[in-house]
Amino acid sequence: MNQFLDFIYNLIFHPKTALYIITSGERIQTGALIWLFTLAVASMSSVVEGAGLAAGLILIAAGSGISILVHSAVIHYTAGLCGGRGSARGLTAGFLSSVFPYAFSVFAAILTWVPGGELLYGTLMLILFFWSWALDVWAVRQNYGFSTAKAFLVSLVPAFFVIAVMAVLMAAGLAAALMGIAQMGTDGGFGGMMQQL
Repeated sequence: MNQFLDFIYNLIFHPKTALYIITSGERIQTGALIWLFTLAVASMSSVVEGAGLAAGLILIAAGSGISILVHSAVIHYTAGLCGGRGSARGLTAGFLSSVFPYAFSVFAAILTWVPGGELLYGTLMLILFFWSWALDVWAVRQNYGFSTAKAFLVSLVPAFFVIAVMAVLMAAGLAAALMGIAQMGTDGGFGGMMQQL
């Protein structure tokens, strides 16, 4: 228990050291414990907002778990292409630990009760997002021995991947819509379609 509290303390005050120990030692159990602790605390905000604790925990765990696995796979592949020498286990342990800032989201949910609290809620969630992302960058840096700049660029790859997938889906949807409009034109246009109805 003391070791777990030490890791929590170090993630707040000495994140580079904590992530070096977690990634280089491939401490996936430590990362998983920090991740589960964070999910348990963050799911309390679901109770605050009216959903059940179990339902909130299951939804957050499913979304977060899939996201971390995909994120780890994309980053590990990219880091390997860039000459990184780290392991997938070390990276996953680091990413499991880097969700820790979201444990403070329960305080953000409480802020929504305060008049004008929506702005405070949004600000705090943005701070937690950037804090977690900084921990992600440090996990990549410590796991693969990259410079901070290189780790930062590698950590952007999943965002570019998501943007590329969205662009392909939008292009496919636009192409399907244009083909549908073109097909309507060859069948006598909108008037012909209405007559068929």
